[in-house]
Amino acid sequence: MEIRKKQRTRTLLISVFILWNFSLFCLGQFGPDDPIGNEDTGPSTIAFVEVDDIPPFVQCGPDIVRQSPVSTGGLSVAFTECTATDDSGAVVLVSNSHTPGDFFPFGTTVVTYTFTDAAGNIGTDSFTITIERADMDPPALNDCPTSPVTAFLVPGETMITRQLPVVTATDDGGIQLQQVPSSNQFQVGVTRVTVHAIDSSGNTAICTYNVVVFSRK
Repeated sequence: MEIRKKQRTRTLLISVFILWNFSLFCLGQFGPDDPIGNEDTGPSTIAFVEVDDIPPFVQCGPDIVRQSPVSTGGLSVAFTECTATDDSGAVVLVSNSHTPGDFFPFGTTVVTYTFTDAAGNIGTDSFTITIERADMDPPALNDCPTSPVTAFLVPGETMITRQLPVVTATDDGGIQLQQVPSSNQFQVGVTRVTVHAIDSSGNTAICTYNVVVFSRK
């Protein structure tokens, strides 16, 4: 037991001796400062800087859908501009792809707004404006008579069958022609004939002319 105590004491002394010499070596090499040469300037203060890395919150309105006649090629649309908010309280509009009242062609167009804050963070949002082709144009009439159609009644008869001019119409969609009166038989006198050209969207064009039947004596 006594021998073990002496061995532990000897080991402890050797360890202290090694640490003491290492400390002297460090002081000789670097001086009283730290091992890499930094001077001791006293207590240090750590400063924490708050970094704004959150972009502005940009909010645009809902998507817009409008209709316009085929012949217009599109439509001018007024809309509410996008807005932005930020924790800093200051936002600047960087760019906007369109402005209210711009002309939009048929199809879907994306409208984008971009904002920035004081820290340079960028926020964007967008919505779409869709212009649909609406058939609001009536059919175009062809061969509508511009002068009365005349006929002569054979003596002894009260009605005459008269072949009327063929009125046609053109349209982007389907067309239905309706003639009033539908009969081609006419009495002596003046009869008003009306031809309605109706397209698939319900747009109507009207051709009117007179049929005049004379009686031979």
